[in-house]
Amino acid sequence: MSKIAFKPEEATDALKEFAGQIVGTDYSEEPFGMKGAPDIKRTGKVLCVQIRTDAYEKLQLEWYPPSRVKKTKKERGHQFEDFVAAYFTGYLEAIIDGEGTITLTTVKDGTSRFPYRFVPLVSVSNDNLELLERLKSWCGGHICERSDKKEHYRWYMTREAMRVILPNLYLIAKWYQKDLLLEALDILNCRGPCMTEAKFSRLVEIKKVINMLNTSKGHSSFVKWLYFIEALNTTGAMRDISIAGKDDEERMQSLAKSLLGMTFRFEEQGFESLVRVKGGDFKKFTMLVPVEYLGKKPIEPVPEVRQATIGEVAEKPTGGID
Repeated sequence: MSKIAFKPEEATDALKEFAGQIVGTDYSEEPFGMKGAPDIKRTGKVLCVQIRTDAYEKLQLEWYPPSRVKKTKKERGHQFEDFVAAYFTGYLEAIIDGEGTITLTTVKDGTSRFPYRFVPLVSVSNDNLELLERLKSWCGGHICERSDKKEHYRWYMTREAMRVILPNLYLIAKWYQKDLLLEALDILNCRGPCMTEAKFSRLVEIKKVINMLNTSKGHSSFVKWLYFIEALNTTGAMRDISIAGKDDEERMQSLAKSLLGMTFRFEEQGFESLVRVKGGDFKKFTMLVPVEYLGKKPIEPVPEVRQATIGEVAEKPTGGID
């Protein structure tokens, strides 16, 4: 059983589950003045949240170092149905994970009742045209020369190829983006009247989550960030979150600000990282993750009790025994 303490002599068993409101956020190198934690020292800026709960007298803290790493080791599944050999699968996985982009974009649409339509996108950028021509010969698609860089090219996968190929790829850095894009592809199978407000809203959320994952930076050994973003998406909280901004820094600050006031049921869960320990198993760790979104409401101020300083004259008590 893990312990939580606000003073060394006040250690108590930490609760595995409780409801709490996020009343403070800080995205910085030393959030709320914290120093010394290994994943804070090694990852640079960290998103930290303060949680107010009836479970503890003081605010509970949890931090999530941004990372885009696969959360657990899964079995490889190189099973294409009469498509390509296993070597191609491994090559394609590596090039998409390293040089590729998986995202969901939007374009204005004046032909429907919705303001824009969604376009799933899988692409690979490189200055080696021969490499991209090989991808095109394997998967189809088309190649464009990037206007912002001289002699730099980008290959785009077709939507049909996405449906056939992506489910069979084992990605490490972009596994969650892949899963979200496949969900978007299923929704986009319907057109015209079958595109409902609920489906459109879900596509908006998927786009927001993918953008957040593509924005984040981090180290391969830390996976808290991915679990946190996945939890926000699963609980439905992403609909109340903003990631506006012109660069990564502004988008992270926007996310931190929009978390304020959100109330969740938190749960301490065990996870695996990509760091191996003796014996070959993956290193285990625990963290607080949101498991149920309870809504967003204004943060109620808590009156502060001022601590008297040394030498300060105390106020004369009123009443009492003379």
